[in-house]
Amino acid sequence: MAEAFVIMQIGNPELDGVYREVTVPAVSATGLTARRVDKHNEGGLLKNEIVGFIERAQIILADMTNERPNCYLEVGYAMGLGKFKNLILMARRDHQPDGPHHDPGGPKVHFDLGGYDVLYWDPTDLPRFRQELETRIRRRLAILEPAGAPGAIWDDAWVAELRRRATAGLAKHAEAE
Repeated sequence: MAEAFVIMQIGNPELDGVYREVTVPAVSATGLTARRVDKHNEGGLLKNEIVGFIERAQIILADMTNERPNCYLEVGYAMGLGKFKNLILMARRDHQPDGPHHDPGGPKVHFDLGGYDVLYWDPTDLPRFRQELETRIRRRLAILEPAGAPGAIWDDAWVAELRRRATAGLAKHAEAE
């Protein structure tokens, strides 16, 4: 079954509500199954399970709201695997550094991700966010699996090397903690 892995702060009532009301329905509407590590772990080490989810996910949704370091680490791992086309970044609208709702000194999407297309959502208009998220997921799926496309066009050895480097970097970070 095709999966979308959701990276986000866990245990925040607002974000948990957005996950239930927006993310899961938008993902389901595209034929994917939403997975979040706290809801779908299999009893193993969470870090290993997160790595597995990221590696096998067709779509990776990353909500950067509240500047969680683990979210940045997981997005970095996905990028290290070359999964840019699979990744959709999101954040609450007040996290847009140059946006009209941002509070200077308040939480924001950090400059490392500033050049990427981030979907900023309005907590007072979740239906609109749900529709836009579904649209973006469908666009990414179309890019990843164009109709009649031949298989992968990259070198498997190159992908394996990127995976090795990303895994080594993740392990090094875990040791530093």
